[in-house]
Amino acid sequence: MKSILSRLLFALGLFVSTVNGATLQTINVGTVANDPAADTLRSAFGKVNANDAAINSALAQRLRLRPVQMANRCVNPTAPLTLSDGTNTQGQARIYHRLGAAGYTSIQFKYVNRSNASANITDNLTGLGTLTVKAAMEYPATSGVIYPITFNGGAATVVLPPGAEIWSDPLGLLIPTYTGTPPNTDGFYERVLVLCPSGAFVRGNTGAVARGEGVELGTSLTDKVYSGTFTTTNNLTAYGAVAIRGIPLNRDHGSVVVLMDSLASGVGASSGSEDRGFGDKAFSGLYGVCNVAVSGGTLAGWTSTADARYRRQIINDLQPSLIIAGCGGNDLNNSGATAAQVIALLQKLWTQLKTYNCPIVAWTIPPRTTSLLTNVLTGATTQGGNPTVTMASTAGAIVGQAVSGTGIAGNATISSISTNVSITLSAPCTASGSGITLTCTSSDSWRTYANQAVNSPNTNWEAERLTLNTYLRTQAVADGYVAQVIDFAATVEDGGVVQSGRWKTDGTTANLYTSDGAHPNDVQSGVVNAQALIGALINTSLAAAVNTQL
Repeated sequence: MKSILSRLLFALGLFVSTVNGATLQTINVGTVANDPAADTLRSAFGKVNANDAAINSALAQRLRLRPVQMANRCVNPTAPLTLSDGTNTQGQARIYHRLGAAGYTSIQFKYVNRSNASANITDNLTGLGTLTVKAAMEYPATSGVIYPITFNGGAATVVLPPGAEIWSDPLGLLIPTYTGTPPNTDGFYERVLVLCPSGAFVRGNTGAVARGEGVELGTSLTDKVYSGTFTTTNNLTAYGAVAIRGIPLNRDHGSVVVLMDSLASGVGASSGSEDRGFGDKAFSGLYGVCNVAVSGGTLAGWTSTADARYRRQIINDLQPSLIIAGCGGNDLNNSGATAAQVIALLQKLWTQLKTYNCPIVAWTIPPRTTSLLTNVLTGATTQGGNPTVTMASTAGAIVGQAVSGTGIAGNATISSISTNVSITLSAPCTASGSGITLTCTSSDSWRTYANQAVNSPNTNWEAERLTLNTYLRTQAVADGYVAQVIDFAATVEDGGVVQSGRWKTDGTTANLYTSDGAHPNDVQSGVVNAQALIGALINTSLAAAVNTQL
């Protein structure tokens, strides 16, 4: 029996003496008929059952017969602000999704009727109406055939009352493994129509003209799900699938779930950007990415029971190969939490996520700054009609700063500085005087280090951030909570690990790393070292898992 099973396993590329850690059992048939030394009938078939169970488990692992997230840019309805206005009772969209590299079959789309913004279940359902959803998959994106998406065994539409969710029927479509140089450049469009006669419907993703996307809102739309051309649009939010899964044809390609805050949700991405947020930028075309990051999300929210019902259901459905879970900035900034409190919440979250049996990756917290610096010049002397203002010291003054004070023209700025002598303004003074105090302010769009200042309602923000980042860098992995920490702060912060509390600058380029002082901009939100760092981690973890599963 073992020989037959071994030949079967060999034919499938599974020639091993053990399967999932269990040795295949040989049935002792004896040397003669009715040999008392042979296995009894009961014992023999017990071994058959045990071998059969081991082989089935091995085949499932070998063929990876479980669905995983297979694409990027799923809709993440994370804020009440993304609800429809109640006037538009219909919405339809053509949403682009880039494929992972594995190749997939048995493709399913998940649609929900809830928000993902609050830790309170009731809040996530407030104001929502009952939805009727119709959808299709247009593949490939370049010259696609439109495949209707069905529900509940073949229905063209599905009705979703508030709080409901559904996976579509599996599509009998085979998407081949990508054979080009990674990342995968192939993708498909999701075409979806939602009807909401009363109340509101959630919207999450935004259209990007560059990718041929379109979003239409109204009260009597022409149904374009199965045919028709969408008007391409930028930045209109759309209703769509919150997850898209398929059975991978290549077992070495898993999926990634991102559950963080606005640093990963796409805040700071440029208008019309295809890849919004850290997960999309780092992994699109390599692995399927499901981004359930919540702008404004806190660890207190992520560890709540309500979140387990909604956000974590995605993890249960997708069985990811990697979870990116690093929050805490909003807890420090908005709630005034201490580093110790944030660390305790992070440890609670990581412990909860360990039940999904995949590596967890965290990251350090970047700075929060303004690009506005205020300087005060004292003892100034002005002369009406003259743009030159004299004083004992011009220390702190910067060319381009706005200047206000007695006798200073409105909107006046510093045109030039004569060190410790005078400043020349862009407009003549309106009156003469002496002993005047001038207030100088400047914003240079994060061009320089000097014009940045820590910006948080928590007066202890910077000290607590430093303490938290030190823990993440030195203890989180050592304590066994996470597999790796992305040192995002060191990547974007002036001074690197030294932590200056300011965003990197080059002295001339506006918004080089950030456009608002709190989020990475579109160029840097991929995080320079993240793709190689986490990609290597995924590959290593999957290889290790494959080697131990059979």
